[in-house]
Amino acid sequence: ITGPFASFARALGPRLAVVLFVALLFRLPDLLGNRMTMPFLRQELGFSVEEIGSIRQFLGFALTIVGAVIGGICVKRFGLFRALVVFGILQVASNAGYLVLIVTGKSLYAFAAVVVVENLCNGLVSAAFVAYFMTLCEPRFAAAQYAILSGLMFLSGALVGATSGYLVEALGYWGFFALSIAVGVPLVAVDGNVERVVARHRGLRELVDAAAGRRAVRAQAEAWLDRAQPGDFNQAMMELGATVCTPTSPRCADCPVAADCVARAEGLTAELPRKKPPRPAITVDARVALVVSPRGALGHRIGDGQPNAGQIELPGPGMLTSIDADGFAADLCSRFGARLLVAGVVATVQHAITCHRITLRAHAATATAPAVLGALRWHALDGDTPWTTPSRKVFRAALGADGTLRA
Repeated sequence: ITGPFASFARALGPRLAVVLFVALLFRLPDLLGNRMTMPFLRQELGFSVEEIGSIRQFLGFALTIVGAVIGGICVKRFGLFRALVVFGILQVASNAGYLVLIVTGKSLYAFAAVVVVENLCNGLVSAAFVAYFMTLCEPRFAAAQYAILSGLMFLSGALVGATSGYLVEALGYWGFFALSIAVGVPLVAVDGNVERVVARHRGLRELVDAAAGRRAVRAQAEAWLDRAQPGDFNQAMMELGATVCTPTSPRCADCPVAADCVARAEGLTAELPRKKPPRPAITVDARVALVVSPRGALGHRIGDGQPNAGQIELPGPGMLTSIDADGFAADLCSRFGARLLVAGVVATVQHAITCHRITLRAHAATATAPAVLGALRWHALDGDTPWTTPSRKVFRAALGADGTLRA
């Protein structure tokens, strides 16, 4: 039992710790991102299981094989170390495809392109990693030693998998997939605190919430970035903005970089950073009907070209449309061709979409007998159904653990 470990220790000596560290963390960015791709595709974008399966199984399997073949050729031609570095960077970069999907929304063509890039890169890095592992294994213990190294590689995925759901809840899908990239490469982190420090120190007049301003801030922050210690740099910049270079009454006398701060020299600390004037808030009084049964809840799939296209939403005039209670039942009949008996409000939740501040009231409702559902359909209340976020808020507020209305 101890033979494979003893052989590793004899052959690698002090390098053993480095090898185990690489095996544990090399594929962490990819494994972290993969943990939440299915909930992201199903719940956030509204892809069906059939769409995901057909694209992933057909393109994914084929492109992984192609990537592995190309990877093997590159390892032989360019050397193992160079291949590991280049393929590792490509693996990290491939996670950016999911950021693209957040922008495009539900698009089979965009999803197919992401699958092609992701699986091609997976094939490349798998070929290089297998070759690397095999160079470390002694022939008589090859199977056991390879199992140890590959097990460590997937152990990191299992560990981060336990926290991935919490990360999505805290960061959103954009932040989560950005994190899956950031854990693999030294990138500068730019938040409101960093924007403020950079804009004041360099005297940037651009709007920091416009494209040109964001580019200028990021370019300057990246020029300052200590690539040997990116984490320490990012933390220091954020703390400087949060504790010293504050939005109001900045403590310039305590700032370690005040000597060449342009805003301080020119008296612009109160004016910088510059931002677009906030859009006035639009108040929306929206309503939905909550019809539940053992089959789930009545809902409709949002059409193409609308916000959250492809997701399922509770029946109503739309999240951005105000309506009073008196005309609600007639609107449901007109919009969906459904005849529902609408009762009182059973839940009130708050939601925001851009500048819209939405008060969403959910009315208990029942289908007439015989049921005339029109365009509405029953959808399960489980996590696999891509309900919109406002609909899920209503479920949490109005339904018990058994899926029935609270008394």
